[in-house]
Amino acid sequence: MVNKYFLTRWDALKIIALLLMFIDHAGHFYFHNELWLRAIGRTCAPIFFFLSGFAPHYRFNTRLMLFAIILTILDWGMQNQISTLNILFTIILGRAILGWLERHNSNPLKLYEWVIGCIALSTSVFITQYGSLGFLFMLAGFIYRHKLQYHQNTPSRFLIVVTLIYAIAVCLLGNYEISRWFIVGIGFVLINALLRWFAREPTGQLPCSTYFAKALLPLSWYTAEIYTGHIIILILLTGHKL
Repeated sequence: MVNKYFLTRWDALKIIALLLMFIDHAGHFYFHNELWLRAIGRTCAPIFFFLSGFAPHYRFNTRLMLFAIILTILDWGMQNQISTLNILFTIILGRAILGWLERHNSNPLKLYEWVIGCIALSTSVFITQYGSLGFLFMLAGFIYRHKLQYHQNTPSRFLIVVTLIYAIAVCLLGNYEISRWFIVGIGFVLINALLRWFAREPTGQLPCSTYFAKALLPLSWYTAEIYTGHIIILILLTGHKL
């Protein structure tokens, strides 16, 4: 009998991102003075962006759009003003761009142009969460997925560049002290290594028991629902915006 309950690297990466997200939101909603929680937790977003870019397809997801609308409206209601759109909108827009590229562009991308363009559009973080800087990680996932179109070392080098840009942006926008920069730096070095480990064999099975896999798989299957549900609960409990 074939065992259908097993963890892949894809599952593991999503679960790690969820755990980091819980750390980040613990710092945001409850432990406001513990900036190290946010410095560590912020590394969850690049994983989600990378996975969105690495995904097997970029079809429009109605469920994701519904979650994005709900969270944005709730967040605006807590602030009593129109503010940035939820991160899910960034992912939806990024997937639309990558889907268009996949359908209409068969040539390797000129990556330096995309880096310059995303940096130039970095003020988009005030429109959608993470903005064009988040899209850079989606693009990194896209490049890894289409790595045969590029030189062997291009995907890993591009990921290093994107990671460096993102880490600097997180430190500057977060107004972190030098000690926090060190924490962020270590975190993003580990994230870079983790993403490269994942990309080598994304569907590779991990050695774990069936019971362990069955317990953890729902975290991978229902990531969007978990994200949306826990945000709604935290906003309602604390009265704080996202």
